[in-house]
Amino acid sequence: MNANKQVSLSEITSGILRAIPEAPAFVSGVRSMISAGPDKKMSIGLLLEKQARRHPAGAALKFEDKVWSYAGFNGWVNRIAALYQKLGVANGDVVAIMSENRPQMLACTAAAAKLGAIAGMVNYNQRDEVLSHSLGLIKPKVMVVGDESVAAVEDTEYSPLKNQNVRHLWLGDDPALCPLGYEDLETQTRLMPSVNPESTKTILSQQPCFYIFTSGTTGMPKAVVFNHGRWEKAHGGFGFSSVRLTKT
Repeated sequence: MNANKQVSLSEITSGILRAIPEAPAFVSGVRSMISAGPDKKMSIGLLLEKQARRHPAGAALKFEDKVWSYAGFNGWVNRIAALYQKLGVANGDVVAIMSENRPQMLACTAAAAKLGAIAGMVNYNQRDEVLSHSLGLIKPKVMVVGDESVAAVEDTEYSPLKNQNVRHLWLGDDPALCPLGYEDLETQTRLMPSVNPESTKTILSQQPCFYIFTSGTTGMPKAVVFNHGRWEKAHGGFGFSSVRLTKT
């Protein structure tokens, strides 16, 4: 920024006016940060359901040229959560998610959160003993694997042909190309119910929702735990009013 540039009164006023719509969200975020005790029933899934009720047509997710409304995204997440339940996922279980950035990754993560399960966010660049170490730390009941990561999983003891105790879901563009031992996520969720699961109402803010891997001091990754309350505090009240474009 140019240190000599002068800001006019009209520009300051304009900036204040643009910020006014964000004030309720900011106040809500501060209130949540203060009141988010460990025994409070609060979770990512509950917040998503709240937004779906209040702003069903509002933009929840934008990716390239596609937009998901809060109602549409919530329904999609619920169908994935129903599939997880069918595969035996319950409160406290781990769903490993190994995928490049794609909308399905967010939906799969939120679906785990709705059940009180933990989404293990595995770095899709991991290979061989490093990947085996990470999966061994979190011990997933279900693995959601992007097509680009299938080969890496095959080289570990968590491949579908080596580990029959773990169910494997595939994220890809063409269901006909789903690899042996995997189930295509889109096909399996198409006919699942889109209603909110009852489990979401019982989740406490202190419960873990993510495992995020960081570099360990020994050279092997470590799984850092994020709980629902920590996510809400970092979230800081960003909601429907913040999903908009502003001219600069």
